[in-house]
Amino acid sequence: MITNNSINIKDKTVVSLSLITAICLLGNSMLYVTLPLYWQEAGLNSLWEVGILLSINRIVRLPLNAFVGWLYSRIKLRLALIIAVSLAAIATLSYGIFTGFKIWLILRTLWGISWSLLKLGGFFSVISEAEEDDRGRLMGKYNGLHRLGDFFGMLVGGHLTGVLGFKITLVFFGILTLLALPITIFFVPNYRVIDTKNNEMSSNRINYSFQIMRVIIGGLIIAMLFEGIIASTLSLLVTNHYKEGIIILGLGITTAALSGFLQGIRWLWEPFLAPLIGRWSDSKGNRQALFKPFLALGIIGFLIAAIDFDLSLPLWIGVIMLLMVTATALVTLSDSLASDIAKQTLSLRIMTIYTIALDVGAAIGPVISYQLIVLKSGLLYTYLLGTILLLIVLLLWVVPEKYSKITYLNNKGYY
Repeated sequence: MITNNSINIKDKTVVSLSLITAICLLGNSMLYVTLPLYWQEAGLNSLWEVGILLSINRIVRLPLNAFVGWLYSRIKLRLALIIAVSLAAIATLSYGIFTGFKIWLILRTLWGISWSLLKLGGFFSVISEAEEDDRGRLMGKYNGLHRLGDFFGMLVGGHLTGVLGFKITLVFFGILTLLALPITIFFVPNYRVIDTKNNEMSSNRINYSFQIMRVIIGGLIIAMLFEGIIASTLSLLVTNHYKEGIIILGLGITTAALSGFLQGIRWLWEPFLAPLIGRWSDSKGNRQALFKPFLALGIIGFLIAAIDFDLSLPLWIGVIMLLMVTATALVTLSDSLASDIAKQTLSLRIMTIYTIALDVGAAIGPVISYQLIVLKSGLLYTYLLGTILLLIVLLLWVVPEKYSKITYLNNKGYY
């Protein structure tokens, strides 16, 4: 029986983890808007070094996630997050102290380790705390709240850099990151993340059933499209559709400002919309019933974005806003579907593999899009690719249920 007290404890745990993650994200998010402008103050010699530094933390996570998943089976959650917060604080403080490409490469690698610990810790905690009837809501709450770190890191960090300077702002954010330590010590449960099956299952080899594979493939594609392609090409898409400029309420608006607003507003509504979508999926008892319509909306949105239908500005902005809402929904539902499977199977292994898939998708999205953009009608091909990939994910989820059983393989056979 679930009581109000147990619900409050779960919410407090998830909110605490979200706030810890958001605080740790401040310095990293600030760099995405300030480092391309103030790279010389970091002791860099060229803009290509900026590109490497902004991506290396994601690249190092690909091999690191497996190690972090293993680490969570050996140490308790609180200790893991204390390590994560400490690394985030050291990295952010050091950004403001040290200069030079090599030392920054080390610092960005430290941040990559920190983020792997934070992300997997958040996933594992939601799996441990949640039940069937509130997993989507808690996953949505975690995703929505920690996104505030991105929003305030870019907004406040960009403003403070202009007022205080690049280095001082980073030192300030580094000190601020240390505030996550007492939250970790006093509010994070001190338990070890273990697989939800018995200890005998921990040594078993997973049989990658169709249901598990389609969740992993779906997560990779969703991350690739919404965290990779849209994030890196939206300003180009706005420029391509409105080459003659944008006038709103009689004022000229730059394409960069409009694309920044369209992406930033997602972070503002996520703390409210993501838990709502998660709760909606919980109440239906079948997340697929909600996941498939949002995939269809994403297909329509990408197709309209790809083809220049000569839409009016308000209508075109509405299409992009629809894509942003779809992004919030699909990320929340995909993470919830992955946690549903992990709760029934081997949570450490499934969520570690799923997190690696997310990082792969987010990393290759910009690479693929900028390979296509250089071609004639490159944006058309890029967003048509998104349409096709989402259609593939949708087709995977309309396969009859009898082909999507979860099975496991150990030395004795199938379970």
